[in-house]
Amino acid sequence: MCPPSIEGEECWDEALETAIKSGSDEAITIAANAFAARPCDGTESCANALSSLASHLESAGQSALANSFYTKAAETDPAAARWLKVGEHALSARLYGVARVALERADRSPDASVSTRADAEMLRQRLARAADAPF
Repeated sequence: MCPPSIEGEECWDEALETAIKSGSDEAITIAANAFAARPCDGTESCANALSSLASHLESAGQSALANSFYTKAAETDPAAARWLKVGEHALSARLYGVARVALERADRSPDASVSTRADAEMLRQRLARAADAPF
């Protein structure tokens, strides 16, 4: 267990990096869940930490796990941009059902705008093409 301090941040980062380097899906999942369970300073701060974790997992090739943390970030702070990120990542990971739901949630977000709705529509078009394409 890592301490809740500045040094603790380094500890969590190292624990996650060590798990990723091990290549063990179980170790990565355990480290990611522990990282995500850390206390944070509010809704946006928590969502940003979860998005950062998801981005790190995505870079490490852990697409499904990354998508679960992008989703948790969007559930924590349901901004349209966060749901669009879930949709975009899910589309690239071929998680088409997740992408559809995320795009619907982006459109229903309290801060949805003409711009975010246009982005969602472009992703829907990409999703339609991708879902119809052979693997």
